Amino acid sequence: MTREYTGIDQSVTKSFLAGADLTEPNGVFVAAGEDGVTLPTAGGDVVGLAIVSNQDSVAKGKRLDVQIKDIGLAVAGGAFSAGSLLATDASGRAVAATSGKFIVGRAIGPATAIGDLVQVQLLNFGAKMA
Repeated sequence: MTREYTGIDQSVTKSFLAGADLTEPNGVFVAAGEDGVTLPTAGGDVVGLAIVSNQDSVAKGKRLDVQIKDIGLAVAGGAFSAGSLLATDASGRAVAATSGKFIVGRAIGPATAIGDLVQVQLLNFGAKMA
């Protein structure tokens, strides 16, 4: 028997419904929720990184494109060095990971201030910083 679909999806991005109104979602990490993606809790686990686009806001129930693997652009929530393991703050911004926080990425370049756009390698493996 020949099967045309293997179930393997190599997509780097996925389109999700927003589970809440998201203001300025560009480059922020998002978490999976009951009604769709939302901002994560500080240090919480994430499903991916909202793609930097021209969307200023996304209303609840509307589509949001999210990068789920590889290297993307993230908004920094503070200063960190290239190579730093990253977690999120409550606004979905990338911050240096600390004990007990989910590791969601590794900084490819440094951030010097809140709001910097930095390249981040997404690391979605559900591990917490020791």
